[in-house]
Amino acid sequence: VNTTDVDAARAELLWKPTNRLSMLALAMYQRTRQGGPNAVDVNGATTHPVMPAIEAHWEIYDTPEPQRDRFALGSLELVYRLPSLRVTSATGYWARGTVVSQDGTEESAASMNALFPVYDPPAGLGPTGPSPLGPGASERDHTRQLSQELRVTSTSTGPWQWLAGWFYQDLHSDWDLSVLAPQAAAALGGPNIYVDSQPQDILQNSE
Repeated sequence: VNTTDVDAARAELLWKPTNRLSMLALAMYQRTRQGGPNAVDVNGATTHPVMPAIEAHWEIYDTPEPQRDRFALGSLELVYRLPSLRVTSATGYWARGTVVSQDGTEESAASMNALFPVYDPPAGLGPTGPSPLGPGASERDHTRQLSQELRVTSTSTGPWQWLAGWFYQDLHSDWDLSVLAPQAAAALGGPNIYVDSQPQDILQNSE
């Protein structure tokens, strides 16, 4: 459960074809894989938890709860220098995707048995995790963003300096949560106890 594997790579390249023009490119990628959530079960009230002697995350069944996180980042900066001003173009892009799986046997049994006595939580568990064989929750979050900035700045030695620019940002986020309980299908008509999808788009311009 306590395994964590992190793979990361980063590359940066600077090119100056002339004394006036320079280009800086950057790329980065990171992947994190965990055998279980970063959680410790505690006792007591929510506002005053009591840490147990053994710090662990307890589950009644040996059900995998894998966590995945992938992140990619890229940027390109172009700078052109003139005698009295500098022109800069900065382009950036990043994307991140996370997948979190959690065994929901205890939560589902406590709630579903009260409503549907025929519900049998342990029957559907298997070695592949809570979904689709057993009750559990799966959370997926995918976000990406593209940004562009263009600036023109003065470089003279006088007392007055000026700056003009334009900024653009396009962000898309898609958050999905699915709570499944296959053994409740007979009573509910399907395995889905709760499904939530929250797509979001943000577009910004600034001068």
